[in-house]
Formats: sequence, C-alpha cells, structure tokens
Amino acid sequence: MSRLYDWLDSRLKLKSVERTLLDEPIPGGASWIYVFGSATLFLFVLQAVTGMFLAVYYAPTPDHAYDSVQYIENQVTFGWFVRGLHHWGASAMVVAIGLHMLQVFLYGAFKPPRELMWMVGVVLFLIVMMFAFTGYLLPWDQTAYWATQIGINMAGTVPLVGDFLVKVLRGGETLGALTLSRFFAVHVLFLPALILAGIMLHLFILRRVGPAGPWDEAKAAAGSETFYPRQVYMDAVVMLGVFIVLAALATLVPFPLTDKADLRDPDHYQYDFSLADVAELWRRGSVIASWLLDLSAIALLKQPDLGTFSGRVSDSGEGRWTITAAIDAPNASGISSTSAIRSRFPPAPSCLSFRSQIRSSMTSPATCSAFGVRRRLRRAGHRSAKQTASHNLDLSPRKE
Repeated sequence: MSRLYDWLDSRLKLKSVERTLLDEPIPGGASWIYVFGSATLFLFVLQAVTGMFLAVYYAPTPDHAYDSVQYIENQVTFGWFVRGLHHWGASAMVVAIGLHMLQVFLYGAFKPPRELMWMVGVVLFLIVMMFAFTGYLLPWDQTAYWATQIGINMAGTVPLVGDFLVKVLRGGETLGALTLSRFFAVHVLFLPALILAGIMLHLFILRRVGPAGPWDEAKAAAGSETFYPRQVYMDAVVMLGVFIVLAALATLVPFPLTDKADLRDPDHYQYDFSLADVAELWRRGSVIASWLLDLSAIALLKQPDLGTFSGRVSDSGEGRWTITAAIDAPNASGISSTSAIRSRFPPAPSCLSFRSQIRSSMTSPATCSAFGVRRRLRRAGHRSAKQTASHNLDLSPRKE
C-alpha cells in the first residue's frame, strides 16, 4: 500500500495535499465540540449515496411515483433499509447542521476575518432546507402531497414575490405532474450541484482563515494541535456512531407510506378528530389547529357547562377545505357559522384574524368574532342539545 502511495505521490504530489488537509493547526487543541461539521459532511455523503440507489428505481410521475416507492420498500433487496437511511439521514442532517451553526455562533467564528465562511454556511443551511422540502413530495402519498401544498401556500404569502414563487414551485396552476417532476429535478440535479460548490467554497475559506478555536482566548493562546490524529479520531467515532443510530432507526422504526394522493376524490384527505387531538395539534404548532381554534364552536369550549366535542376535516376539492365541529352542549343555543378565507394561507392563529357569518335562531345574521359569538349566546340563554360550526377555508390563489 505504501508503495502505491509513493508511486502516486511521485506523480501527483500528494504530500502537499496531505499537509493541507491533516496538518491544519487547531487553536486550543482537538475537541469533541468540533465534530458537528464533519458529521454534517458525512451525512451529506450518506444522503448522496442512498439517494443515487433510490433514484435507480424511482419514477417521478404521479402515476408511478407512489408505486415505485412501494416497490423499493417491498421488492428491492434491502430497499427498505436504504430508504430508511435516507429518510432518517435527512432529519439527522438538519439537526447536525443546526448544531454546527450553534457551535460556530457560540465560539464567535462568524467574526472577522471569518464573515464570508459564516455567510456561506448560512447559504448551505438554506440549501439543506430546500433538500428537505423538495424531497418530501417525492413519495407522492397523502402526507407528502398536502404538506407540500401547505408549504407552497406559505410561499405565496411572501410580499411582492409570493405569486411568482407559487408559479415557480408548482410549475402550473395546480400541484400535479409538473410540480413532481420539477421537485425531482431540483432535488437530484440543481441542489446537489449548489451544495457541492458551497461545501468546497466553505472548506476553502476555512483553510485560508483557519479555525476560530475556543471562546477562551487564554486557552486558545496556550497552544494548538494539528487536525490529525486526535481530531480525525473524534470525527471518525462520531461518524460511526451516527451511522449506527441511523441504521438502528431504519431497521426498528419503519416509515410507511400513507394512501396514494388521489386528486380526483373530493374526500381523499379526511379524518376525524376529538378535542384532545385539537389540543395536541395546537401544542405542536399545527396550522390546522389554528383554524380549528378560530371556529365559534371551539371558542365556546371555554364554557364550563359544555359537553363533548367532535369534528372532521375534509378537502372539498379545488383547494377548498371544510372543517366541521360539533359540540354536545346542554346549555347553549344552536349555531351555524360559515367563513371563507380569501388569502392563500391563513395568518397567525387568532379568532380576530377571521370574520364569521353567524346565523342563530335568536339573532339576525351578523358579522363578529368568535368571542362575540360567545357573548351573544350568553345573552340568548336558550338551551340546545347540539351546536355545529362549519368553516370553509379557500386556499386557492387570490385573484387581484
């Protein structure tokens, strides 16, 4: 092996490259806190390798994408394991790059003369987020389809360029075949090229300006240590540990697909929920929970004499959602509420962010907030066994 290395070195001058890569001095010496950058790079390589194997069998069309992923899961030898590594590796990469940026920030490595290295790192973080967003749609199941729809609607709320971003992301009027092929191309062609260029630039700047070292200037000035061998050993141990954890997750925690996205079925995204489900969604910051909490019926849940609650969310087709909530309330008047959201994506969760058209047996139709509805019912004082509220959310692009 050494003879082969000497033969290559005599022709390619490898010793100078070795000195550049491995003999870089680290102020304050090697430390476990410096492993996150190498871990992120390792996860990127893992994502690239597993992604290439998945691309061999994946078909980026609405008719075949879901079936091709099912084929990878069930028919391809170790296909489930490769997909599991890719799935959990994506989440691990987001965590690793976040920890790396946190360490850089705490150690002040964004200060002069390392501003450019920090800026390139922020761009790399945004590219990783784009990887996650574009890759999420590719299985083409219900979860992937509607999560991407929400993400595109969020992009549409950006001032001035929102409509342009929606057109670029969708590739058409609706989320369909053009969107899927566009996301696939961006995920496997454009973003890898960008992140490779960014990584090389990031490492080039690191070699030019050097590591920042610990925030304790006295410790940093006490001495330095080369990258090899101790830091290389620490990085290798962390890489091995990360791979073992990902392999265990891929083996023990499967990530099954939901139903195939079927845009022709108006009830293809429908589920029942209870009050406990709404509370859990709200705790997790779910957007659906913010819609639900704006319903007049849910505002009335603050009354201590109300009974049970149940509801349903369904897609009525053409980008229009219907949320129906029912409350068994022995001491409240019957009420029916309908509201239409004209924006592409609802604003922050607040009952004042929506206007409801209220119809009650005791009051004439009026426009008021959810809390206004509660005050009306208090004044009415009538009793009814059940009250129902229906909330129609229009997520289609607004026409100016």
